[in-house]
Amino acid sequence: MSVVSAVTGESIAVFEKEEFADSSVKALKQRLAQQIGVSRFRLRLLQDNCLLNDDQTLTVGVVQLVKVEFLPPDMEQDRDIMVACRSGDDKLLQQHLNQPRSPNFEDANAKTPLFEAASNGSLQCVLLLLEAGAEKDQGRTDIGATPLFIAAAEGHLEVVRFLVESGANKDQGRTDIGATPLYIAAENGHLEVVRFLVASGANKDQGTTDIGATPLSIAAQNGHLEVVGFLVESGANKDQGTTDIGATPLCIAAHQGHLEVVQFLVESGANKDQGQTNDGGTPLFIAAEHGHLEVVRFLVESGANKDQGSEHSS
Repeated sequence: MSVVSAVTGESIAVFEKEEFADSSVKALKQRLAQQIGVSRFRLRLLQDNCLLNDDQTLTVGVVQLVKVEFLPPDMEQDRDIMVACRSGDDKLLQQHLNQPRSPNFEDANAKTPLFEAASNGSLQCVLLLLEAGAEKDQGRTDIGATPLFIAAAEGHLEVVRFLVESGANKDQGRTDIGATPLYIAAENGHLEVVRFLVASGANKDQGTTDIGATPLSIAAQNGHLEVVGFLVESGANKDQGTTDIGATPLCIAAHQGHLEVVQFLVESGANKDQGQTNDGGTPLFIAAEHGHLEVVRFLVESGANKDQGSEHSS
């Protein structure tokens, strides 16, 4: 089978008969898209001057290829695309992409179709949008949240996996506070997403740009013991304090009264007496200040310095 340009007659590709025996026109488009770097939704194939539909079975012979441009932006069509992504209607989405419509636009809420599909866990819509040429790391243009970020926030593991395997930036943080996909997954307690991102090489200690809070510190703050345990066992820095007041994960857990998290961090070797940089307040002082008796008892029994307080204590 030979594929030639319908405009110039130039040969574009030649395939053995066995490669596409009983295959669909769609399969050939997907193969050509990989070869020439143009989305299959922008490809039109003709044979004997007749347009071939995606679900047709290929026959041996010469196939003519036409590359078409995206249609001009249309508010109503764009709105329908966003509705399809929001509802997970991959058939409706494919109809619009086939026109072809660009997947790279933002709606009135500064969201892209890929962000919307990732937010709602619609794996098929995500797949179609990436196949159509959607920008993998373009999500919300107001706060800079990526499709991977929102999928991690919502705990959509399969979408997270597909985006990472498609080359999405694992460590790209929001432009407002710098929270990364791993940070938000840890904040919301999505252990399996955290596991996958860490296994994929995400930076375990990358803090937010506003106060330097790490995935471990936010997991400790919210009492997500399993996430805390996994991050520590994966080598996250147990004593990395925030950049504003130097609060360590242990200080934060003590402040919140999360006894099991405090116990785990101490038993894992976290520094029991590392105080905050703004006032020197230690985990023991902070727990006592906020009335967390069980945390206080545990820290004292674990050998925390009972006489080391805050610089502002009298």
